[in-house]
Parts: sequence; C-alpha cells; structure tokens
Amino acid sequence: MIGFDFDFYECFTPKEAIDVYSRLVYNDQKVYYFNGGTELLTFADRASITFNAAVGIAKIPELNVFNIEDEKLYIGAAIPLTYIVDDTMDYPLLSETCAGVADQTSRNQITIGGNLCSQLIYRNGILPFMLDNASVVVGNTDGIRILPFDKVYNNGLLLNKDDLVIQFIIDVHELSKPFYTKKIRKIGSFGYPALALAVVNDQGYLKAAFSGITANAFHSPRVDHALNNKNLPIHERVNQAIKAIPYPIIPTLQGSPPYKKFLLKNQLTLAIKKIGGEHY
Repeated sequence: MIGFDFDFYECFTPKEAIDVYSRLVYNDQKVYYFNGGTELLTFADRASITFNAAVGIAKIPELNVFNIEDEKLYIGAAIPLTYIVDDTMDYPLLSETCAGVADQTSRNQITIGGNLCSQLIYRNGILPFMLDNASVVVGNTDGIRILPFDKVYNNGLLLNKDDLVIQFIIDVHELSKPFYTKKIRKIGSFGYPALALAVVNDQGYLKAAFSGITANAFHSPRVDHALNNKNLPIHERVNQAIKAIPYPIIPTLQGSPPYKKFLLKNQLTLAIKKIGGEHY
C-alpha cells in the first residue's frame, strides 16, 4: 500500500508526455515517467521513494511498436518483456535474454524501456543492445534524437532526468548472429542472478556483455579483446578476459566475488566452445 498521494497524468504522444513532465518539474514537483510501473510502485510501497506526480506513457503509440521496416527492427520502450519472449523469430537473443528476467507474471508488466531505466543493477534485458549496435530514440524539450546505445547507457544510465526513451532500433543483419546467453541464480528459478551474460559471434569476433557481477551491467572492449586472443588456449583467454573486467566484482546475496569468477570461467568457456567458430 502506497502511503502517499500523487497525481497521475495519462499521455498519448511523446510531446505531450515531455511537456507535462517539464511543466511539473518547473513547478517544483517530483515526477517520474510511468510505464509498466513494477519498480516504481514497489519502491513507493516500501517507502524507498516518494513523488508528487507520475506521467503515464504506456499508451503512446510510438512506444508500442514492434516491427521491421526498411531493414531495421523497431522496439517501443513500452513493450512488455513477455511480448519479446514470445517473439522468438525476430530477435532470438533478446527473446532468450528477456526470458531470464524475473517470472512470467512480472514480465507481463516489466517493459524493455523500464529495464533500461531501472534503479537496480540487474538490467539483464538490455545486454543484447550492448552487442548489436542498437540505437535509442530519446526525446526531451529540445526535441527527439537518435543516439548510439553507448551514449544512453555505458556502465550506468547516461540520460537526463527529463529524457523520455521512446524506441530501440537494430539493423536486421545484427539479429541472426550466433549467440550464447545464460542467467545463473544461486537458488531456484526466479530472483536476481549471480551472473547473467550474453555473447555473440560478430563475423568471427566474440563480444560479451554481463550483468550481476559488478555495480552495473556492462560491455567492455578490453574483455572482448582477451576473449579473441587465439594465440592463447581457451582457459588462458578466459582468465585474461576476467582480469580485463574494468570494474570491481562485487559481493551480493547471490554470490561472493570468487564464486562469480568461478561462474564466469565456466560460462565463458562454454560460450567460446559453442559459438567461437571452427577454430576457436
């Protein structure tokens, strides 16, 4: 039960949502964009956050697209993860990665845009975007722009508070690359991961993205470089890749740093053997 009152504004265009948000902030209101609402309502119920207003964006048509046009896949930020999981044909890596997020009931409400903008460290659903040269359509009072994914998220969210995430765009040739993805929990089939990773073979070059082991989900070219050093045996490539992780491996309830390194060694070894190519 949320222990405070707030105003809710349902919007139907990106401009309307941005204008309402801007006006509320100008009037010293604490405001959030409201999409699926799972995280915002949970934190509010726990009194972890408070706010004066929420701007509803779930009914904006541009945020609800999921289609291929002119050799590009467009994914609206309001698309629930369940929809992506069920669509195994268009973007199989994203479908399998999103299938590991929470449980079925939660995925019905969690949106792909919400996973990007989460306040939690577990942004498992966006790992494929780090590897597949995704772009992001973002709007604010200065207009709508298309940004490379790493200008929106790079070891943390780079958006301004008033930015509205509208769509993700991926070239269709990126969607059929060989991939390996895995989410490992310490106990059970649900809950936060000790490790989540996605690895793709991009024309013979392996690229990997991770969640759950450091303070933020990340992709590191230094790790990729180590994974692709075919002058070394696989076990040494994996060891060098783990050493190349540019951020501290953190302890969580799901596992200690040594345990997470153990998982990393196993999973990266499996990824290389599965999709590393004929001469991995």
